[in-house]
Amino acid sequence: MLYEAIRKGCELYQANTTFNLVYDNYLRNRNQDLWNRPETLTYEETYRLVVFLNKFLCRMDYKYVSDLQSVLKVALPYLNFLDSSKTILDIDFDGSVESLRIDNRWMKVSEIIQLGYSLLLQCPDVGDTVASKILHSINPALFVMWDDSIRGGYGLNDKKISGSTRYVNYFLPRMQNLAEFTIRQVQLREKLSRTDAIISLKSGNCSHSLAKVLDEYNYMKFTRNNEQVWENEYDSTLKLKD
Repeated sequence: MLYEAIRKGCELYQANTTFNLVYDNYLRNRNQDLWNRPETLTYEETYRLVVFLNKFLCRMDYKYVSDLQSVLKVALPYLNFLDSSKTILDIDFDGSVESLRIDNRWMKVSEIIQLGYSLLLQCPDVGDTVASKILHSINPALFVMWDDSIRGGYGLNDKKISGSTRYVNYFLPRMQNLAEFTIRQVQLREKLSRTDAIISLKSGNCSHSLAKVLDEYNYMKFTRNNEQVWENEYDSTLKLKD
């Protein structure tokens, strides 16, 4: 079952203490005030972000820290218009943000995300994978990370369509639908409340957001191609007869 595969993916990922320590330490120690006021974002804070990205195997050249700082100062004012309380579950991608206008109309949530994503890509060494990780670091409850294997797993490697379009119009809504389906699956099969069903998808005392749990599942399934995750999703006891 899908929810069992997500649990297994989270469980296996949580066993990797290196990734967990890097992730938790970065989010715990970041200076949120600087991110809330992009004009004050420092080189040092941007450098810490690049260190975090590289520990997550991004291999970004440190000579581009200043470039990233400049790009973030442009992108963050738009991204900060998004409701920080919204998560991958309850965000309305087609909803209007009635405090930001473009061409005499309110911008949609999806347009703001796509604009922010596209601006990040203007920094050297920032591609689709790194852009998603930066967005996740800005709002860990909303943005789900991806990489080339995950894009391929969901059939989203078509380079004829921009990375920002694939991420905003296809990947994030698919993650939202996947999360919603999984939660309802748990509620139905295990007779849990919605809140308890969401908690049940996490491993042990994992405090990560559902968006991060979905990434852990995607990573173990597609990037690591873990057999246990696949077996939990597609019941391995159901064997074809010779």
